[in-house]
Amino acid sequence: GLAVDRTRFDYSLVQQAMYEGVTFAPSTSARLMELHSQGRCVELTDDQGKRCVLAATVVVASGLSGRAVADSETLR
Repeated sequence: GLAVDRTRFDYSLVQQAMYEGVTFAPSTSARLMELHSQGRCVELTDDQGKRCVLAATVVVASGLSGRAVADSETLR
């Protein structure tokens, strides 16, 4: 097996994602909303309030007890 330090793994994941053009939003919660023909609405909540962003692809990595997909009825 292989053990990986979670902090270092998360840091590396964020760095690579940002290199690929992803916007990193720390201290932000996300919730899957309605599906549109252009993509999925993802509701982001932070200290500035709530906003919806449209995403062609969404990767949910919130763990088994995560709330991001709790209310979602349409996943594909």
